[in-house]
Amino acid sequence: MSEANNIVSIAASLAGGILLGGIVGYAAHATFSEPEVVVPPPEIIEKEISDEDLARLCETLTEDEKTKVVQAQERVLSLQDELASKEAALAEYKAKRSQTTSDARLPRRSGGRWSPSWRPSASSSWWLKRNAMSCGSS
Repeated sequence: MSEANNIVSIAASLAGGILLGGIVGYAAHATFSEPEVVVPPPEIIEKEISDEDLARLCETLTEDEKTKVVQAQERVLSLQDELASKEAALAEYKAKRSQTTSDARLPRRSGGRWSPSWRPSASSSWWLKRNAMSCGSS
């Protein structure tokens, strides 16, 4: 009988533990869960605006828009003037550059390199052979 008592006591302990766990779990869930946010339906408020109030609102809006348009036009004119001056400077630079490059058709040495217009002549074939051999050996 002691075995039967042990089984009954184990079953009772198990049932008590489940019941106690359920109660603690429910209380914890109720305490620590995020509350539901209840949003009431939006109220539509219809306020009639009198014709005088509407006219006054439109006057200020149109004055603000007029000032914005005038400012934008001034900005466009200043940018057009700036563009015209830069185009004139560019045309002047291109004219100077075409004059200086037409005079300088001879090969020049700049920065330790020959200009692209330089080509080896037939008398410089020894130089080509020497460089070809040195390139092949490395």
